[in-house]
Amino acid sequence: MYILAAWAVFTGIAEIAVVFSLQRAPGREWLLGLAGLASIALGILIGIRPTAALLAVVWLIGAYAIVYGVLLTLRFLQAAAWQPAIPERT
Repeated sequence: MYILAAWAVFTGIAEIAVVFSLQRAPGREWLLGLAGLASIALGILIGIRPTAALLAVVWLIGAYAIVYGVLLTLRFLQAAAWQPAIPERT
């Protein structure tokens, strides 16, 4: 359980670091930063209660996966709308 908690916290820190290191469009990376905060929150929750029932951990991971997936999907749509159109070859 501690390995899973450490992985989630490390992933969240890495995502937040990416938000601050991107120079292309400042202010457009807030969804990735929010996903990083969700990862850190999951890691802390698992680290605080490592002996919690397996069902509770499964519910936490499931809720995290749904929130994380929605945030990254919204981030993808945001990036897709920002991309300039690629001209077709003739």
